[in-house]
Amino acid sequence: MKKLPISAIIASRNEGHLLEECLNSIQFCSEIIIIDLNSTDHTQEIAQSLGARVIRETNPALVEELHVKYCTAASNDWLLTYDPDEVVSEALAAEICELFESEIADSKSHVMAPIRYYFKNRMLKGTSWGGLKYRTFLVNRNRYTFSGKVHLGGAALGDWIALYIPYRGNNHIHHYWMQSWNQLLEKHCRYLEKEGEARFSAGERTTFLKIVKTPFTTFFKSFVKARGVKDGVTGFLLSLFRAWYFTTAQIRLLKYQNNRRK
Repeated sequence: MKKLPISAIIASRNEGHLLEECLNSIQFCSEIIIIDLNSTDHTQEIAQSLGARVIRETNPALVEELHVKYCTAASNDWLLTYDPDEVVSEALAAEICELFESEIADSKSHVMAPIRYYFKNRMLKGTSWGGLKYRTFLVNRNRYTFSGKVHLGGAALGDWIALYIPYRGNNHIHHYWMQSWNQLLEKHCRYLEKEGEARFSAGERTTFLKIVKTPFTTFFKSFVKARGVKDGVTGFLLSLFRAWYFTTAQIRLLKYQNNRRK
């Protein structure tokens, strides 16, 4: 596959077993950087055997913070922000190559790509995670800024705009999102540590009444409106989990608000 002026940045902790399929799907990148978050498995050896450059990071920072810290370490201006549990389909990889041949590199700030989420290796049909989604896939570091805040991503600079890749049925990212309920809980508990500050920074404010309403409205949106019912018991439990998470995040936001007033 033709090598493009793209640097992939992938944060990984004890996910060496995922790297072969992950990295083989992005061989169109001329540079792959693995940020090894103090792994105790063979992440470093596996990454290097697949041609990746490894940077050891002992600080357990969130992915959003790592993007800010390491975006300047890449050799290329175009960056692919990626997770070890993601696999780019052959159709999407081919489309990325075509985009760069059509001079996308000179006209856009970032590229939004279709993505499909899996829970325990089963594609989700509904819930707030399931169905067809889009996420920021490629960014030009001179035209885009990372927020550094949990779940906030980033934004285009100035008048630069994004390109959305139309979904054609097979040109998407396979995101093998969670393999167990324990993994889901562990990851989101880490996210909650930064949710109050992140939401406040994004301009969000909350009240006690809003907190009381949150579990009901969140569950309804995920299980009913977003068709979580199509995933059966899994969809029901994921919707309950989302209701708990959003309610807890609102509580964290209220505490952060109150501390700022002191």
